[in-house]
Amino acid sequence: MKTFIDESGCFSWNRLGKSTFCGVSLPDHSLPDLYIDFLRFKRDSGLKKQKEIKGHELTTKQLRSFVDRVVLAHENFRLTYVVVDTQFTSSAVTDKMRDQWADVLAVAAGRDKARGNEPAAQFYLEMSSWVRKRSRENFLWAMALYAIIFESIQNTISRFADVAFDEDFVSWDIIIDRSFVSRDRHIVFWQEWLRHQLRQFSVSHGGFRSPSAWIDRTHPVLKDMRQGTNVVDGSELLLKHTYFADSRNYEGLQLADICAHICFRYLKDGIPYEPLSLLRERINDGRGGPIRLIHLSPEHLWEDSPEAHVHDVTPEEYFMSCVQYKETQLRP
Repeated sequence: MKTFIDESGCFSWNRLGKSTFCGVSLPDHSLPDLYIDFLRFKRDSGLKKQKEIKGHELTTKQLRSFVDRVVLAHENFRLTYVVVDTQFTSSAVTDKMRDQWADVLAVAAGRDKARGNEPAAQFYLEMSSWVRKRSRENFLWAMALYAIIFESIQNTISRFADVAFDEDFVSWDIIIDRSFVSRDRHIVFWQEWLRHQLRQFSVSHGGFRSPSAWIDRTHPVLKDMRQGTNVVDGSELLLKHTYFADSRNYEGLQLADICAHICFRYLKDGIPYEPLSLLRERINDGRGGPIRLIHLSPEHLWEDSPEAHVHDVTPEEYFMSCVQYKETQLRP
C-alpha cells in the first residue's frame, strides 16, 4: 500500500484563504496500470517531456481529462483532503502555539541534561531552536500535515478493509512531498515532531478504527500498529515507513499534487468546479466528505507552564496512552 501526500496553496496570511493537503492511497497491485495511464495522459496532453507535472500548471480542461483518464479509470484510487483557512486562524495564535512547543522541548532538554543524558539533551535543545525558528506558515503547514496523515491512515483502513487487499498492506509506505523541508537534518526533526504530534492527535480523536475481522485473520496492519492486546501504536508505520521525498522522483506525489490543486481551485473560486465534482465518490467517505478543516484558536493554547507538559512515563503508561484499538465494522 502507498499513501502519497502533497499540498496546494501558500498557507499564508499575506494572501488570506484556504490551502489544501491531499492524500492519495493506492494498493501496490494497482500502481503499474495507473502509472501507464498517467504516462498516456501526459503524452496526449503534450506534457510527456516534463519530468514533473504541477497541478497549478494545468488548465481546467486538462484537469478534467486527468480525472477521467487517470483517477476514475482506477476504482482503487482513493483520496483524503484536509483544509486550513488563514481567514479564521489567527497568525498570533499560530506564533504563540509554535513558541509554546519550543518551550516544552527546551524543558525536556533541561531535564535530560540534569540526568547526564547529554545526547538527548542536545537533540531536544536543537529541536526547540528549530521549532522556534519555523515561520508561522511553516508551522501551520506542519499542523495540517499530521492531520492529513492521521485522516489518510483511517480512510485507507476503511476503504481497503476487504480481504482482497490484505497483501497490499504487508508493506505500507506514507510518502510526503518535502516542499517545506530543505535540509536533511530538518527531516530528522520533522520525523520526531510528526511522531509526537500524531500520537497526541490519535489520542485526542479516539484512535484508529479497524474491522474486527482483521483480528481473526491476523491482518498485516495489526502487526505494524498494534502493541499488547488492545492498543494500536503506530510506531512501525510512522517511524519506519513514513518519509519525505522529492516529487520529481515520485509520480505518486505528482498525482497527489494535482488532486490537491483541484480542491484548492474550487475553494479559491468558491463556485462549483467540475473536476472536483467528478472526484466526489473517491473522496474520504465515498460521498465527497466530510473534509476536516484545521482551525487554531486561543482555546488550543496552554495557560499553564511548559513544565506541566513534560513528565516521565513508564513503558506501560506510554503504550496505554497510545492509540486505543477499537473493534468496529467498517464499510470497505
